Amino acid sequence: MSKKTEEQSKIQKPTLDRAGQRAFMGNPEEFKLSFYGIFMALIPIIILGIIVWLNW
Repeated sequence: MSKKTEEQSKIQKPTLDRAGQRAFMGNPEEFKLSFYGIFMALIPIIILGIIVWLNW
């Protein structure tokens, strides 16, 4: 493989941290809680609660 294609393949692959966390979900060291993140995590719980409430 030539140097040019080798460099392009290196650029296209996202750099993997321990288990690919950095490429997948950002830098874990700079983790910040946001309202949007909490809201998105609570949506399944809210939906499940509504289903249980309606079928009680």
